[in-house]
Amino acid sequence: MRFREGQSALVRGLAVGLHQLVLRHDPPEGVRGHPELTSTGLLLQGGGCGNHVGTSGAILHAAMTTAPAFPFTPYDAYLTLEASSDVKHEWIHGLVYAMSRGTPEHGRLSAAMVRALPQTAECRVYSSDTLLYVENAQHSTYADASIVCGAILTRGAKDRNGKSLGEAITNPTVVVEVLSRSTANRDRNERFVLFQQVESLQEYVLVSQDEQRIEARRRDSRGWTTEVAGPGESIRIHGIELHVDTIYA
Repeated sequence: MRFREGQSALVRGLAVGLHQLVLRHDPPEGVRGHPELTSTGLLLQGGGCGNHVGTSGAILHAAMTTAPAFPFTPYDAYLTLEASSDVKHEWIHGLVYAMSRGTPEHGRLSAAMVRALPQTAECRVYSSDTLLYVENAQHSTYADASIVCGAILTRGAKDRNGKSLGEAITNPTVVVEVLSRSTANRDRNERFVLFQQVESLQEYVLVSQDEQRIEARRRDSRGWTTEVAGPGESIRIHGIELHVDTIYA
């Protein structure tokens, strides 16, 4: 990360290690209007809730009030970050956002969906560790599960020696999101709009964490249709019937 001449040593020191920082241009719901979020969009994580700034964050807030904005983060730099970070991040038009960690129940349901989804020689199932890239939105992120059919198309980057820095899948056929209280609205709305821009996507699946409920949104020639299933019911996802009780067992 580069800084302009005259920027304080304090800010330079606090900014080293991008995995400890969140660059926010338009904060998502729950962070918008946060009094400790600086006008530059820099939010220091650590020392409590991820959406709050601790003592060092308060110092950074004061230092950054009049400091110049941070520069665009190239995609290859983002991939390098992801390869070495314990925290997952989204990349949106060059800005990097830390993603919140899921609950144990969230992880259990994600794993259950990965096990239940059909995997064949033609279609492969991927876990929540797989990076996705939406070309039309210039947005790289993670889903809780995904399926890719046919040839896998990716966007990646290499260093000067030709070594891969990482890559993201650009042509998922199915995307699965496990809902949580903090992300449910975003998954139902903003994320759905995002993934609709992927031409290969045929199904967008939402798995509730608070109740036994699975929702499948499917693309057809007329647009999108929705099917919902609850306890004791089954739902068709990518050609097979999934029993809701089995996913939540």
